[in-house]
Amino acid sequence: MSLSGALSNALSGLTSSSRLADVAASNISNAMTEGYGVRQAVLAPRSAGDEGGVQVLGITRMVDKILISDRRKLEAELAYASTGETFFTRMQRAVGLPDEAGSLSDRIAQLEASLAEATRAPESAPQLLAVTSNLASVAEHLNTLGRAVQTERMRADSDIGTQVESLNSALQQIEKLNKSIQRHVVLDHDVSAMLDQRQALVDQVGKIVPVTEIDRPNGAIALMTRGGQFLLDGKAVAVSFSETATITAHMTLSGGTLSGLEIDGRAVDTGSSSSAIAGGTLQGLFDVRDDSSVELQAKLDGFARDLIERFEDPSVDVTLAATAPGLLTDGGAKFNSADETGLAQRIEMNALVDPAQGGQVWRLRDGLGAASQGPEGRSALLIRLSGALTDQAIPSSGAFSGTARTAATLAADLNSHIGSSLELAEQVLVFSQVQYDSLKQLELAGGVDTDAEMQRLLIIEQAYAANARVVETIDEMLDWLMRI
Repeated sequence: MSLSGALSNALSGLTSSSRLADVAASNISNAMTEGYGVRQAVLAPRSAGDEGGVQVLGITRMVDKILISDRRKLEAELAYASTGETFFTRMQRAVGLPDEAGSLSDRIAQLEASLAEATRAPESAPQLLAVTSNLASVAEHLNTLGRAVQTERMRADSDIGTQVESLNSALQQIEKLNKSIQRHVVLDHDVSAMLDQRQALVDQVGKIVPVTEIDRPNGAIALMTRGGQFLLDGKAVAVSFSETATITAHMTLSGGTLSGLEIDGRAVDTGSSSSAIAGGTLQGLFDVRDDSSVELQAKLDGFARDLIERFEDPSVDVTLAATAPGLLTDGGAKFNSADETGLAQRIEMNALVDPAQGGQVWRLRDGLGAASQGPEGRSALLIRLSGALTDQAIPSSGAFSGTARTAATLAADLNSHIGSSLELAEQVLVFSQVQYDSLKQLELAGGVDTDAEMQRLLIIEQAYAANARVVETIDEMLDWLMRI
């Protein structure tokens, strides 16, 4: 081997060792970086003969695409379940558990107890005041619950807008990265850092809408949802949604009063398992806004209707006129069965028995339509009012099944609906969390092994030192030849 050949080989070894050291150092410094793909330098002989040596053909990014795809799928399921679980947790906290003070069931129990006490002492003004206080408490609690449901719908609507903005931004960034990656791949440049960045962005998209990566030429990718909708294939789609400032119980997606989702100007079904956005936080938010909250509002309205109808039954208070409301009213008026939606927000105690509005509590004893106060010992109406609350009656509202219940039992059924929905959401959440954690650990286990990288650095150091020694020796030989 000639001196020039030996020198060329040694210099190629120094260059390759330096590149290998850079790769190992990058791996070690990014060992805790989320989404970082382990780099591995690919070495090969430079050419045959004395002018051989070694060269770095390129940098390979080591990732398990199947594992990442499975992890993304579970992350989307986890995000979807978490959205529903959060909604029902808030609603259960608002309604209250049956044994909690201040819960709907507790307020109904307090109303039952005060009516029972008043029947035993109809002449007692404090007992009658206790009835009106508890009656108002039930109505106000239903008002609060109805408003809470609509607040959750507005929160979901706002979050949908935020998610759509994030989705569009991520898709546009992936589109730009695709073009940059393709250009640099053609120029044979290392694109590992861009691939890391793109993976993080696809993870972000996949949490909002589950997607499948499809390879395209020169390192680019396309993204397709489970429902077969391309979100990115060369060019990113435009996802559009309009937020609603105020949402009321009467506003629905099907009625055209709430915004749906559009992709490149085409409406997207957001409510089925085969939807283009099925899974992920986006569908979870649409489910909360358009399904779960609407169903809960209907049950609250049905419960409010049941209470109103129990007390305005003409067989309970015979003094009531045909068009007059009972103890509980629809915003002060008689309830119209054709306008049940939003009743929970409108239910209120009749002003005729509310001292704060100029009413008289003796009307609980003598009747809302009584012309004047009767004997203080009369308890017949109070007994009928108490019985109306505790009698088995079939709810008129379609939100409940046609089974006879007491008011307390109906409140328990409402609690049961929220509790069972929450339990189901929690089961899905826990199941998805366990699977996600397992795959995440597998993904992390396939990441940077710092011990192996440190050992590799020692070997690289030795190789570098050996090549440096060759260069030093050749330099000494050339100096000796020049002195001859």
